[in-house]
Amino acid sequence: MVDITAVLDGVHGPVLYAVFAALTLLLFWIPTGMIIPGEPFFVLAGILAASGQVSLPLVLIVIIASAIVSPIGAYAAGRRFDGWISSRPADSKFRRLLTKGEAALRRHGAPAAAFACWIPFLRTTIPLMIGASRYSFARFVAFSATGTTLWSALFIIGGYFAGPFFQKFAIYVGMGLLILLVPLILFKLIRRIVRGPAAKQTAQ
Repeated sequence: MVDITAVLDGVHGPVLYAVFAALTLLLFWIPTGMIIPGEPFFVLAGILAASGQVSLPLVLIVIIASAIVSPIGAYAAGRRFDGWISSRPADSKFRRLLTKGEAALRRHGAPAAAFACWIPFLRTTIPLMIGASRYSFARFVAFSATGTTLWSALFIIGGYFAGPFFQKFAIYVGMGLLILLVPLILFKLIRRIVRGPAAKQTAQ
């Protein structure tokens, strides 16, 4: 992971707000979203606000606005990605897999858009896939903006009031969610693999 403290060392004034905006925008794109830690970065912004290096209201506005805008860009890129998916051979396993993923997102787009920001892999892929599924843009923006606003504000304000204690908490939040998510994904994948041949045999 990138050491955000080192990146921000020696940065002051308006440039610091620009760096906050740029880093937040990068959180939603591959591969930078996998490298830059989201929660500890927001907590650090809160700590800097508590020390007087930045204004709490202004840093909240900058980071929240960036966290809302970046997934919208990823959604738009997903719309273009949909054309590339459609150009794949009809019998392509990759195309079938993506098509199933798009169908699932059309059904569960609201919670996916709202909670994807908590997991780096989902944060960088879900907006793209929702865009590719041609899910309602208005609904995507509404749920994504709500989720990213709550996510970023929680850790910024937590850093402002709780400082280093909250920073340690933030590091383990993403890890904990990932530990909970991976077994669930594996379970569903294994069940789909097992049920596939069984369903074919039943049909015969």
